[in-house]
Amino acid sequence: LRIELAGAAEEHPPDYDSQASGATEVGVKIVRGQFRTLRVCLQRRIGKKIPLGHPVLAWLLEHSTVLLNARVRGSDGLTPWARARGRPLNLRLVGFGESVLYKLHTKGPEAIDRGNSMPNFALGVFLGYNRTSNTYIVANSEGIVASRALNRRPIQNRWDHDKVSAV
Repeated sequence: LRIELAGAAEEHPPDYDSQASGATEVGVKIVRGQFRTLRVCLQRRIGKKIPLGHPVLAWLLEHSTVLLNARVRGSDGLTPWARARGRPLNLRLVGFGESVLYKLHTKGPEAIDRGNSMPNFALGVFLGYNRTSNTYIVANSEGIVASRALNRRPIQNRWDHDKVSAV
């Protein structure tokens, strides 16, 4: 299916008129609510407050929007994710900021340096889903990595304030 676009015109609502851009206002309200809920949930799980300037909150905002696009169904029964890609998000749902074991690369220079007798999983903090490569985004001690697989840890080991703070 190919759609031809004859032309597009830029549109601007009147200044300071929130009713003129109601759909946008509703969208912002929904994302803000999702973000707020996930932030409170994470703070309760790690037992500490997360300051507003902390870098992990940028990842939380991204995660909030991906969840809304990948999990909330429209009137047609599809999620925005499925409508755009033709398939649902097929990755395991994991709590934001959760301590996980993520699969290391099995090919390439990293794998050669590690050798075949070293572990295939490493400890990291789950930050979300990559929208373009169908992978998990995980923070480790060196930075941010993408992994195609991860394992959840036992419930008593899932939440660690120090690991989340180190992101």
